[in-house]
Amino acid sequence: MGKKYEMTTKLLDQRWKQRPGGNRIPRYAVVHETGNEGSTAQQNYRYFNSRNMEASPHVFIDDREILLIIPLREKAWHVRKTASDANDWAIGVELCYGGNIVWKEAYKQYVWFFAWLCRHYGWVPDHTIRGHFQLDPSRRTDLLGAFTKHRMTFLHFLQDVESELKAMVGK
Repeated sequence: MGKKYEMTTKLLDQRWKQRPGGNRIPRYAVVHETGNEGSTAQQNYRYFNSRNMEASPHVFIDDREILLIIPLREKAWHVRKTASDANDWAIGVELCYGGNIVWKEAYKQYVWFFAWLCRHYGWVPDHTIRGHFQLDPSRRTDLLGAFTKHRMTFLHFLQDVESELKAMVGK
């Protein structure tokens, strides 16, 4: 089956701390936003691939691409360790928005990617997609900032993922 959107793989250098390795089967996914409006997937890749830090999602998505920077089976540092087990078991996916990024296109790719994850891993969206705001509520509000700006809710996002998943399965 062909994909509605292409995924580009451009992996971070393994020498960086943000590539701790591992070989796991992910159990769920976490929605994130970059927090720096207008930054693209490529700009975020360059930033994370230029320094040592214990932070990074698996994927950045903007209006032009879905960019995989850490293999989905590897661990990534995208949620504070004391807040949850997300680094061990979840896929972290960052939405790039604002500036010159076309919201509608970025959002469509973001929804599609989560539906693809659900299909690929046999997940049910409302049980296996979590917000960073849910896992670390004292420190984080993402993805609510981007959603509020565009009159969206997390529930609406989950419904959109479910609809996209149904369309995928129907093909």
